[in-house]
Amino acid sequence: MANEFEDRLNKVNNPNQKSTSYSKEYQTFLQENKKILSSTYEKSVNFSSKILKIKPSQKDLPNLEKYIQLSHLNINPEGIMSLAILSAIPFFILAIPLFFFGQFFFGFASILTSLFLIYYLSNMPKLIFESWRAKASDQLLIAVLYIVIYMKRDSNLERAILFVANQIPAPLSIDFIKILWDVETGKYQTVEDSINNYLETWKESEPAFVESIHLIQSSLQESNPQKSKKILEKATEVITTGVQDNLTHYAHNLQSPIQTVNMLGIVMPLLLLIMMPMVSAFLADTIKPIPLIFTYNLVLPLVVFLISKRILLTRPGG
Repeated sequence: MANEFEDRLNKVNNPNQKSTSYSKEYQTFLQENKKILSSTYEKSVNFSSKILKIKPSQKDLPNLEKYIQLSHLNINPEGIMSLAILSAIPFFILAIPLFFFGQFFFGFASILTSLFLIYYLSNMPKLIFESWRAKASDQLLIAVLYIVIYMKRDSNLERAILFVANQIPAPLSIDFIKILWDVETGKYQTVEDSINNYLETWKESEPAFVESIHLIQSSLQESNPQKSKKILEKATEVITTGVQDNLTHYAHNLQSPIQTVNMLGIVMPLLLLIMMPMVSAFLADTIKPIPLIFTYNLVLPLVVFLISKRILLTRPGG
């Protein structure tokens, strides 16, 4: 792959060689760097859409389409809802005989599982997008540094973007290749237009990255090499200061989430261990062991895991 990028770098802005094509690189990057989870989810969604098509609400449709596009998923919104419903149906059916035979705890657990699957699978594109963006945000600082380093040597934004895509791993490398691919396919007329559209997706979460890229773009308009280098250095300062500020705010806001995880993951299990002998001595006929085992070993760890994952997904880049 590196040799392909080196050849492509040599072809950019060289009129004596045939035009650059990024389609193959984008598709190759996408297939090589996609997670097993994302690929399995894509296959499941596409298979479910062949069995049943359920249109999402008009309110949710724009967000679903945005998450699908930004996560580079090859699925449709109808398949997302189809997979959620089809996955929940077996648990709804299972709850009927469980209630019939008096297994009310497992009957309710089966219904709750089906509701959880509907919620979780219908929101999976958002979760994949948040996971994708959390990893990409960690690469923003190094990406800007690479662009600045390259632009000091060669003031060509397209070549700089391609250079960064070759140097950093996924997921940000895929986003950068898609910037060039969108220009090639005619979606945008220039690399600058494609970059500006991409920056809109970072405007709320990483404004320092957006500002630093705009500074890099403005350096191209400066004819004085020394002033151009100063603008590039300013872009580096902006991204580093922004990352530092974001991490500081994140650290200050961690107290409450960490206390929640501590209570659910450490304090509550210890309290249950202490109280269980006393409770079982007085309510031995009322409390059944299987629901306790199910709650203690499955439900509680799952809740702690989901809360911890949510906390980590909100971590800023850096």
